[in-house]
Amino acid sequence: MEKVAFRPRRLGHVNLYVSDLEASLSFYERHCGLARVRMESAIGAGFLSNGNTHHDLGLIEISRGQDRHGRDGHVQIQSTRGRQPGLNHLGWEMENQAALVQAYERMRAAGMAPQALYDHIISHAVYVPDPDGNVHEFYADSMKDWESVFNLDHDDLVTSRWDPLASERSTTPNYNPAPNLRRPAPRVHARPANRANSGKSRAAGPASLRPTAGRPTPPVKDGSRTLSLSLRSTICMP
Repeated sequence: MEKVAFRPRRLGHVNLYVSDLEASLSFYERHCGLARVRMESAIGAGFLSNGNTHHDLGLIEISRGQDRHGRDGHVQIQSTRGRQPGLNHLGWEMENQAALVQAYERMRAAGMAPQALYDHIISHAVYVPDPDGNVHEFYADSMKDWESVFNLDHDDLVTSRWDPLASERSTTPNYNPAPNLRRPAPRVHARPANRANSGKSRAAGPASLRPTAGRPTPPVKDGSRTLSLSLRSTICMP
């Protein structure tokens, strides 16, 4: 992979499989301040943004035993994929389409095949698995006015197959270098009424949960496994 080196400019979005699309969309709207910007009901997908780009978070409902098809009729998501909630892919934003196509050509020269090549209307993308099977989308925006496609007036299919070698190799960046970020309003919590014992000190909770000066915060664990995200730098770096 050292010879391929996509060299993205930034991590652009995360795409997750979820068990209940509407419940997850509402969660990220209410608790993270993201705004719903696009639905793709035919494949059980929804997209949210904070204004930085066309989507900062994509959500797709888990497989119900059926293939899901793109706008040109191809199988976009096989029934065997996304059977459990979790990561679908990470999206890495390229500087422009020329940089994306050049990286794809280096893949071909190195004898490597991508997992998928997609035209998402607003962007073109090369999908690559890492050594652990996590999928990485390297994409370049194909238009500046993404809001003309990603808005709640549209609910049609977005994805079709893409041929990088037949595409224009534009060196013009289409991302917004100074986006108008959507800041969530602060939540106002009502102060509880005074009680007779308000002057008495209360326990701060279990000792294991109390902050202790000089003691590092322990890692979050899921069962016996520490939750972590490790990416192989050879995919992304020179």
